[in-house]
Amino acid sequence: MIFKVFVDTGAWIALIDKSDDYHEAATKIYANLERRSAWLITSDYVIDETVTWLRYKVGHNAAVEFWNRLHNSKITEIIRVDAEIVTGAWKTFLKYSDRFLKRLQACSLSKMGEGSCDNRGIKVK
Repeated sequence: MIFKVFVDTGAWIALIDKSDDYHEAATKIYANLERRSAWLITSDYVIDETVTWLRYKVGHNAAVEFWNRLHNSKITEIIRVDAEIVTGAWKTFLKYSDRFLKRLQACSLSKMGEGSCDNRGIKVK
């Protein structure tokens, strides 16, 4: 069974931004996931959000480094958010009215289909 992990913006930022409070932890977790042959899942929405944040908070080079690293990764799947996913995301968002769930996370959870939701957001089975 493949170990799947959804990676949201905050995790990517911590991995790339050396001044981030969680950079060291993110680097260790990423290395561990690589060793475990985990399959990282993210979305084009997450990529856009991360590139924009890095560009304005860290710099253009950091945003380019992130883009290149992600697109050259052999363990990362990029979900393309389309109309079907947005519709599913809205249903997911409504279903989890008692939970903290960003629209972006709902899109990703809807696409993955195998996920579950807890108070921290998305947890993949």
